Amino acid sequence: MHKTGTSSLQEALACLSSNKFQYCDLMHPNHSMAFYTLFSKNYLNYHEWQKQGLGVDEIIQRREEYLQIFNKHLGCSGNQKIIFSAESISLLKDDEKKDLITFFKDHGCEINIICYVRDPLSFAYSSFQQDIKSGSINIKERYSPNYLLRIDEFKKNPLINKLIVRNFNQLKDDNIVSDFFNLLGIEDTHKKDFFSNKSLSISTLKIIFLLNKHLTKYPKNFNSYESRLKFINLIEKTFQQDCRKYREYFSLNIDYDEVSYLCDNFSINYKINDKRKTDSVDNTLSRLEDLSDVDSALLTNLARDLGVECTGGNPKSWVISIFEFLLED
Repeated sequence: MHKTGTSSLQEALACLSSNKFQYCDLMHPNHSMAFYTLFSKNYLNYHEWQKQGLGVDEIIQRREEYLQIFNKHLGCSGNQKIIFSAESISLLKDDEKKDLITFFKDHGCEINIICYVRDPLSFAYSSFQQDIKSGSINIKERYSPNYLLRIDEFKKNPLINKLIVRNFNQLKDDNIVSDFFNLLGIEDTHKKDFFSNKSLSISTLKIIFLLNKHLTKYPKNFNSYESRLKFINLIEKTFQQDCRKYREYFSLNIDYDEVSYLCDNFSINYKINDKRKTDSVDNTLSRLEDLSDVDSALLTNLARDLGVECTGGNPKSWVISIFEFLLED
């Protein structure tokens, strides 16, 4: 499931040194792009490829490369067990999940699935933050963890050998890497210390949202994609002393409809916070667009350190100037 520290786990697995396990090299520690591209019927419209500006021929070629890697690893793993980690698997449709299961069974695999789930409220806030960090300018009316969609096909499919559902709120050492390695019996000496992504500060969140709105004017291509990642990294470092988080203001609608599914099937009991006040999307947008509490001097200093010239003196002009400088660099 998304927003359960999987980025940290994937980076740790990419460094794995073990005689019993191998982490499949699919050109990126996160296998989501490979799995979605191989098994989703809508892979040509995958948002990750759209953000990078890939054309149809490039995506089809990437799909063929993934398939070759899968066939190679599944055909010569020897006595090692192969580990894949991809949040996108959980969002495949049921028929697509069935195709995935059949694919691995046809290769003679035993399929064991470990799924981490998170409570609806913390999942919603983390998703809201990640949506903005990923480039969205649209705020959802309602946030749902979609437990049933993510898990049920694997629960009821007889070809699955084992399904383990873990509560992200109750990890070993409060760390997904330690928890996962412990489940598989991988010794701690095989792992490095990785930390889960920290919440963005209010200033960083607002500046990224401002950039997202500005980026609608640019064509989607790999240069723009890379420049945006560089920009976010710079802004996070620049405003790292801003300890304010948006969590205290986050009050959008949360979907608690499927918490009973987790409780009934996996004994994971999440409380329903039905007394929580909710806010409108319009009010949320207004808060994100209010830059009065952003320290513009930090933006000015960042621009000067980079050698960026700017004719305006407001945060918006600095944000645009810095991004365009990175775009041309």
